Amino acid sequence: WRECGRKALWADKERDALLFLYNFLLSVLFLLLLPLALVILLLKPTLTDELLERLGKASPGFASYLRELKKENKVIIWINAASVGEMMMSQPIIRELIDKNDNYGYIISTNSHSGAQVAKQLFGEEKVCLLPIDLPWIVRRMAQKVQPKLTILVEFEIGPNLLRHLAKAGSKIILVNAAMDNKTVKLYSKVPGLLRDTLNRLDFIGVKSQEERERIIALGVTPANIKATGNMKYDCRSKPLEGEERIALKKKLHIPEHKQVLIAGSTHPGEEEIIYRVYAGLQKELKDLVLIVAPRQIERTAELKQLAANCDLTAIERTRSASPDYNPSAGFSVIILDTIGELADLYSIATVVFVGGSLVDQGGHNLLEPVIYHKPVLFGPYIQDFREIAEHLTTAKIGIMVRDEEDLRQKIYTLLQDKNGLEAIAQRARAFLEVMGGATQRNLKVIEEFLSKSK
Repeated sequence: WRECGRKALWADKERDALLFLYNFLLSVLFLLLLPLALVILLLKPTLTDELLERLGKASPGFASYLRELKKENKVIIWINAASVGEMMMSQPIIRELIDKNDNYGYIISTNSHSGAQVAKQLFGEEKVCLLPIDLPWIVRRMAQKVQPKLTILVEFEIGPNLLRHLAKAGSKIILVNAAMDNKTVKLYSKVPGLLRDTLNRLDFIGVKSQEERERIIALGVTPANIKATGNMKYDCRSKPLEGEERIALKKKLHIPEHKQVLIAGSTHPGEEEIIYRVYAGLQKELKDLVLIVAPRQIERTAELKQLAANCDLTAIERTRSASPDYNPSAGFSVIILDTIGELADLYSIATVVFVGGSLVDQGGHNLLEPVIYHKPVLFGPYIQDFREIAEHLTTAKIGIMVRDEEDLRQKIYTLLQDKNGLEAIAQRARAFLEVMGGATQRNLKVIEEFLSKSK
């Protein structure tokens, strides 16, 4: 017993030392970046509210909503979804569980500005806040203010201080759709041992695969709390627009029904030039082809429009085409998507899709969104953040990896010329999603069990 006590005491001291080192490094970084933040605020005063949220000061609407939940004695659930993709994965959890029970209330935090915008559209502005900076004096106040009974992390992008103070506030903490290959894990690696201790604070970890489970156990995390529940991205399916709805969407974009649509989604600098050159070459043989480019950062819209002009292409912004005074007779061949949260719906009208962040070394982006709409998806070799999904898709003959610009052009041309081949891919995509789905329901079952214990 004495030996066990000494080991436990040593483990506590080691955990405290790791957290101290983490907080020291984070505080130094915060102080170094604070002057830069103040300069940015002077140049862009519109970012003031966002900075205040990062410092733990909730918006008036959020604060009022939280007070109302507490006044009604709701069981509060805190959901953290890193960005847009994770936000879409949160929808079924809220729809199937929380919205069907009057005793539950929820708030949603997110790490990104784009994630917050989508969350406000989906769930209501009053329920959404930006994840605060993971400094103890900031997150302690936030955890005490919310006091959730349950915290659900959709993928692992959260700091150890917030988790620590949520647990102190009495919250059970569940991580779903976990994988150990994202940017947050890389940041944790700067303080060896901190990732292990942080994951051991969680009450349940639902991982994407058995291989991921073994990787987490190898870190020293308690095996009993880890279960392979699958990848929830396979369940983020919406019914593809068909018939009149599909025609209406194309009409809204001023795209004639007979034209084929090539979509390049989540593109990065260095990729748009390639896409434009490929498209310009395809246009010589395929006159009825429209290109939609969705940059990862919509702030680059003006830059993309100029790049299109350099390739003798006429581009128009999505918001401009929707304007009442727009004259469609002016003509265009490229649409630049300068809105957030619309890309997934546009995949419904695509003929072929290329997903960016993969021809340049950005690690790739969500390859499943086009597949959910039964579309062929092309991507480049830099797909390390989505390696497993890419392998599944290529094996199922739904996804196609391209090596370079010429390979991309040839693959797109072949697909656009083969209607039977496109239909075969659509059939394979439907079967693929049926086989790979189910993770959301498995995670929901675990969440329900934790909530039943909290009553």
